[in-house]
Amino acid sequence: MFGPRALIGCFFILVGSFFFVGGIVKTVNANEIAMNGLSTKGEVVSVHRRSSTRGKGWWRPYIVFKTIDHAEIGFEGEPGSTFRSTYEKGDILPVVYDRQKPSNAIINTFWGRFGWLSMSLFASLFIGVGGFLIRLDRKAQSAFRTRRF
Repeated sequence: MFGPRALIGCFFILVGSFFFVGGIVKTVNANEIAMNGLSTKGEVVSVHRRSSTRGKGWWRPYIVFKTIDHAEIGFEGEPGSTFRSTYEKGDILPVVYDRQKPSNAIINTFWGRFGWLSMSLFASLFIGVGGFLIRLDRKAQSAFRTRRF
């Protein structure tokens, strides 16, 4: 039977695993585009904030670039930043886009390629805390069972 610490630990492991895998998948996808895509320069046309439920949010640039066919494509840069001054309107940034689907593009910087990995590293802390809570609960249950009345 699970105690309250183990249930909380299971929740931490579940949520942490979800974000860990999501961060890895996003990082792999971004690097696949960077390795196989076409490079160009894009211009930041706006910087807007995606707000969360608490009123805080991530600042993300909206970037426009031209493909080889001279088609103008726009995309929202990921993973975003909590700092407003990271990108300014008019900044020219390196962009890599998918040949078959040009709207699938990334900012070709370290943060653009590996920023989601930071989410995976943060999620691993949740997994570790969850495992620790389960271990504490198991030890407490074991000590309770071996106690003599």
